Amino acid sequence: MKTLILNATSISEQLIINLIKDAKHYDIQIISYENDKLNMSQLVELSKKYYFNSFDCYLPKTKNVDEMKSKLLALKEESIVLILGLEKIFLNTAQSNFQIKSGTKQFNYHSYENIDSIQLISFIEDLYEQYKYHFLFLLQANIEVSERITTELEAYDIEILSIKYENDDSKDIQKDIFKALENATYKEALTVLEEYKASLDEHSIRNLQIMIWQQHGLQNKAIEFLQENFEILHNSEKKQLANLYYFAEKYYEAYTISSAIFKENPLTIGLNTLFLNTAIKLGKFEEIYEQVLEVDSKDVKVLEICANYFTKEGTFNTAIEYRNKLFALTNEPYHLLLSEILKIEKDKPINGHIAEQQISNIIVDYNDEVLDVEKSYRIGRIWFEVYNSPYKAYCHFKNVLKICNNIHSVDAAKYRMKILGNHGHANKIIKIGYQRKYPDRLPTMRVDELFNSLLILTHDDKGYLTWQDFIDDSQNQQTWKKYLSKKTIDVLQSINSKIEISDIDKSIMANRFKDNELIKMVTMYKSLSLSDEQIQTIKEASESFIAQAENKMEEIWLRYYIANFFIYIGEMQLANNHSITLWYLANRINNQEESKIARLLGTLSWGVAQYKNGKEIEGITCIVSTIEHFIETEEIIPFLEDGLGILNIWIQNNKFLFSTTEFDFFIHFFKRLTPQNANQNEVYEYIAKEDWNAIYNLLGYKIYNTQEYNPQWALDFYHYTLATAKSEQLHIDFDLIMDNIENLICALVMRKDQRAKLLNWFAELIFMDSDNKYSPVERWKTSLKLLTISIEDLEEKRKNLKNTYERAFIADENRIIYELHLRVNIILFKGKMYLNDIEKFKIIQNILNGFDYLSLRTQKEKKINKSGAKVTEELEKIEKEYLQLIEELSQYSIKNFKEAFLSVEYEEKSKQYAKLRRILEENHPVYMNDSLYDEVPITIIQSKMEIDEIYYQYIDTKIFVCYLVITNDFIDFGFINNKSEFDKKDVDNLARQIQTFTTSTQYDIKEIEESYYKLSLYYFEPLLVHITNNKYKKIYINHDLSLPFISSNLIRLSDKWLVEEVDSIVNLTNRHYFFDKKSNTTNVFSIANLGKKSDPQFVKTNQWINGSQTRRQKNIENFEDNFSSITSTMACNKTNSLLIISHGIQGSNQNILTGALSIEGEKKTYTIDDFQFIAGLEECVAFLSCSGGSLSMGEHETSNTIISSILSKNINSAILCRWDVFLEQSLEIFEKILEFDSNLEEALTISIREYIEKNKNIHPVFWAGIEVWKN
Repeated sequence: MKTLILNATSISEQLIINLIKDAKHYDIQIISYENDKLNMSQLVELSKKYYFNSFDCYLPKTKNVDEMKSKLLALKEESIVLILGLEKIFLNTAQSNFQIKSGTKQFNYHSYENIDSIQLISFIEDLYEQYKYHFLFLLQANIEVSERITTELEAYDIEILSIKYENDDSKDIQKDIFKALENATYKEALTVLEEYKASLDEHSIRNLQIMIWQQHGLQNKAIEFLQENFEILHNSEKKQLANLYYFAEKYYEAYTISSAIFKENPLTIGLNTLFLNTAIKLGKFEEIYEQVLEVDSKDVKVLEICANYFTKEGTFNTAIEYRNKLFALTNEPYHLLLSEILKIEKDKPINGHIAEQQISNIIVDYNDEVLDVEKSYRIGRIWFEVYNSPYKAYCHFKNVLKICNNIHSVDAAKYRMKILGNHGHANKIIKIGYQRKYPDRLPTMRVDELFNSLLILTHDDKGYLTWQDFIDDSQNQQTWKKYLSKKTIDVLQSINSKIEISDIDKSIMANRFKDNELIKMVTMYKSLSLSDEQIQTIKEASESFIAQAENKMEEIWLRYYIANFFIYIGEMQLANNHSITLWYLANRINNQEESKIARLLGTLSWGVAQYKNGKEIEGITCIVSTIEHFIETEEIIPFLEDGLGILNIWIQNNKFLFSTTEFDFFIHFFKRLTPQNANQNEVYEYIAKEDWNAIYNLLGYKIYNTQEYNPQWALDFYHYTLATAKSEQLHIDFDLIMDNIENLICALVMRKDQRAKLLNWFAELIFMDSDNKYSPVERWKTSLKLLTISIEDLEEKRKNLKNTYERAFIADENRIIYELHLRVNIILFKGKMYLNDIEKFKIIQNILNGFDYLSLRTQKEKKINKSGAKVTEELEKIEKEYLQLIEELSQYSIKNFKEAFLSVEYEEKSKQYAKLRRILEENHPVYMNDSLYDEVPITIIQSKMEIDEIYYQYIDTKIFVCYLVITNDFIDFGFINNKSEFDKKDVDNLARQIQTFTTSTQYDIKEIEESYYKLSLYYFEPLLVHITNNKYKKIYINHDLSLPFISSNLIRLSDKWLVEEVDSIVNLTNRHYFFDKKSNTTNVFSIANLGKKSDPQFVKTNQWINGSQTRRQKNIENFEDNFSSITSTMACNKTNSLLIISHGIQGSNQNILTGALSIEGEKKTYTIDDFQFIAGLEECVAFLSCSGGSLSMGEHETSNTIISSILSKNINSAILCRWDVFLEQSLEIFEKILEFDSNLEEALTISIREYIEKNKNIHPVFWAGIEVWKN
């Protein structure tokens, strides 16, 4: 006989006795898998009151049925066998009905719904068939599951009994609780606990309380409670404590508890996976995993842990065994796929095609898109990492896009960007010959990839770093802009028919939050002019605003509008913080609608902030990539309010990138979607048509009769003045401008995101236009006043930004402002237009600051960045506590920020968070703000200079060239005002002649010398005068690197090259060099030949190296395979410097005058950041590679060329090539450098001088490209 008892009540010792009390004079065998809630000693004691022949309790230690069967074999024929706790055996723990997310952690809770009734039936039938005892099977199940099982067993000869509470109308208390907790606030969750207490036993009440604390980020409370009650806890509760310890990274404590439970009751649900994971953390896995498998050899999670462990250890045979077991158990082809991949890792096929075919064949019979994506991702990695084929890898990684947001989406996006961002890899996807024939192909692919992957990467908390690196590394800004413009128009045309202004009525904002008072308060800056005090009040109260949100969606929108407020007032770092928080919420909120809105709003606000920081490519991409998704969610207000205006500005400013048809389309698109701004739209349309009279007529009355000086008035004032300045028929009303200077400044207090550029425009107009009644002094001082505010705004914005990466964009975006500021100050100083010494001193300080601002300041900051900061053990502890607090505080945001914000616990944690944050920002290199560069005072620099040294800096500021000269006893600055007819076009022409020069090019050396003499007078006249009159021999030049190919070696006196007159010439961007310069250092070089072994240059370089015994001894063999050991190899060579000979790679579709972005290797192309060993070099790194010493055209501090990267490293010296130098001649020059025992700059000067002497009348292209840079 076989009886299944389905129990929906609490299990107890008395319940068990009641089930068998009538079986007098029988032998009773209890087999119990339920150890937590039953006291076996008490059960045995109770049995003594009844007349059983015998009463025995047996507690199995494994799920292995053979263990039970061995016990059954010893029983008498008429025995009654009661098996308890079958739900532990047949509960599918691979599924869970309730999950608690805490940051990146996840806690799973299981319910009776997951009982596998098919296996249960099979078990009962099999057992009864083998043993003819009277079997009673007790299974804990709620009423709903009991009814399901009863129905499923109708066809079987099994007696079924049900036990439930009298008058129990509840189908499933546990299910009801899970449902009630799912979206409950903390307060609501506690109410649920009170509501169900009467229906739960003590264990269940404790369990529910722990769940609530976990759900709301109060892990510390849960740990404290479990610790205090540890002695009375069931094993399942102790396992919860071990779980919490594990996620708190207290692995020893977690392991100790898990180990103790395992010895007592290894069948505790979820224990074995935890036990294995803690063992892995402590290096004890191989001590215990076999014991765990003995308990349950079919636990899928356990087998997966084992498979993963042995895969990481490289024990492929064992890992394959486990994957095969998993496939046999689950029939999931995923495990079959991984098994085949492990076989390939173990025995690598001769080529990738065979490996791919093997993998495809193994799952050919499965038609599953998810599996296909998994296959593509895995094959992509094999092609890339094992067979070094970026092309094949990219094809497979692209296939991962077939399913949005799958498990590998983020990683596949990173791989695709890594491949397309590396010029060597990209050249394998689209061959160089094909690129020449179809130059648009690769840049278009890169733009498409950026659009495909950007939103995917927001699923990674730091995904924005990946797309920023991709933008920086793959191509220059001008190339990006060209192809981004086409993509932008394509996207707008594709959605044109899908978006109408009436769609606003469907949006959440227009419906649920139309009259929301909090949002109205946060956005009042749009319609009111606020004072500095009011702005500060809103800044300080921003978190309080968010805390008043009634629900998660309201909080999301408040965060978005607060981010916009910070953008509006120029606080970009604070805006970025809120954008990142929105992404963080999107990745942790369960509600899909809320998650998507948070992600889109975070991306849009991030894009607007980046654009206004000067990062046009990133900003526009973020904005445009969200449009279609906003339309899908019927939420177009944010795009119309904030994104469309930015697109309008960008397209208007870059009109030359668009065809007439494309531009007209956008104007119509813009007008159609902004009817409420009809007046402003007319202005934009007239600007596009250059109809200045129309703007004059449209805005004239409004400007002269304004009632309120607000940001909109300032913008209208700008457009009105622009029209009068551009039109040949109209006259600029200077009285209007000069009378409204103060109004203009005050009106833009709320628009610090725009103020610097707008004030600069007026400053330049006032500075340049002399056709009015105002004196030059009055005009120029007014101009200086406006420029001073512009510079203050830019410097404040710059200092508020955490990292140098973003500061660089501010510098390049606003370079013309810094140049004009310098120009105006020099004119005022030279004209003695100051009233007193205080004003004079201020102008001098402005001039000296101006030269600093325009001298690769970001690279200098990167070099000194966080100097001396080290991670101590104490800082590691502080960081650990800090990260834990972030997780806990984030849970408040995910669940209910309002409730949390008002709690004492939140306040205490926030204070501790702020305290730890301050400590980390002051001491920990990861958290510290990037350093800000301050130049050493010039008087100190002078005290460090020798009598024969001279420092010269020049900057081309459009109208004239500004210069600065410093010697040990003299300072001079001003502007060069000579009669030499020369400008930037002439510089470009000379540069192009050099870059296109070949050995067969015909030239007249006298004409070349005359051209460079003119260039030298135009840019270097003050330096030449000082050298001629004072015989300075050591020259330091800080070049304006926006001018291409002006090598220090090309500076020419009237009858000779400068290099023939002086002892040394050094390029310098950092005057700190004088403060701690090393003199008379001998540089001893190791040599590395890097490139494709089939390349003629590589072959010639090898021949040159092998042509000398000394060079052979200093050569680093297999350089590309030994980056990690370069420093030790150089130590063995007794060298302190490194010469790398390779091709410099400009990238596809680049201006021929742009600098090299990377270095070509055999396996890939390398950026300077790949050469981490550079940081360990004592003295000098030399790159004999094309154009390594030039910036990207149109970029300065944002340039990611070789020279930018080198100058940001903490290295003393560098030798770089200004243009594409000739190998043979360059090796000859460098050969002398290796031989000379003098310092680097003197050695190069002597070497070039000897080369010129030896090769009379030779073009300087052969010898002038190699320069020394001191850092």
